Amino acid sequence: MRIFFIRHGEPDYANDCLTEKGVRETELLGEYLKNYDLGKVCVSPLGRARQTAEIAAGQYGYELTTAWWLEEILKIVDMTMFPELEYAYRNSRLESPGQYFIPWDIMPGYLNQHHEYMDPIDWRQTAIAKAGNLAEIYDRRTAAMDAFLAEHGYVRNDYLYSTEQGNHDTLTFFCHFGISSLLISHLINVSPFALWHGFSVNTSAITEIMTEEREKGVVSFRINRMGDISHLANTGEKPSFNARFCEVFEDNTRH
Repeated sequence: MRIFFIRHGEPDYANDCLTEKGVRETELLGEYLKNYDLGKVCVSPLGRARQTAEIAAGQYGYELTTAWWLEEILKIVDMTMFPELEYAYRNSRLESPGQYFIPWDIMPGYLNQHHEYMDPIDWRQTAIAKAGNLAEIYDRRTAAMDAFLAEHGYVRNDYLYSTEQGNHDTLTFFCHFGISSLLISHLINVSPFALWHGFSVNTSAITEIMTEEREKGVVSFRINRMGDISHLANTGEKPSFNARFCEVFEDNTRH
């Protein structure tokens, strides 16, 4: 089995749609994807993901099925619950003052002080997880994905999956950086914070996950490529800076 996680094009968050650049990215994505069989296509309920799917896949006649569990994780972390979170969200608060924040976009220095965030089990007991009810959200979303995978012949069995008859089905999920990282962390059994802070997945990027069945009926998932933007290469369309932070502190880019 092959799973594509495809992030939406550059977003206009205020209006939950794509920017003009996002539309151009997505048109190039669609041209690239015409060479693939996308199989079953599922889409986040949010407008920017659906617009991306309509441009990149809908034009080829794919039915777009809305999946609630692909919706992005929004501002759920109440930073007032734990004093330590003032440092964790220091720059995020400067950019967008408020009380609630998304689980990622936190200071790397904070993570360096709290190694438990990178543990595949202990992250559930962290301040951010407790302040955002994150473990419950994680379990609900991953359970929904697992139920969907079971419909296609792959059943979760502790840290792996089992199958009576493996297949070459393709599943394509048009969604967002935060939720795709969460779901992938479940597939490969790592902390979601490891993906949120270890990878930059640009707008319109493709992540490909493959099954490996090296023992009959015993299946693992493995990342074949992550954040691929080959469709933008040699087209003159520069990658968006949406997914990144400043390369050097003195740079006049997002901190």
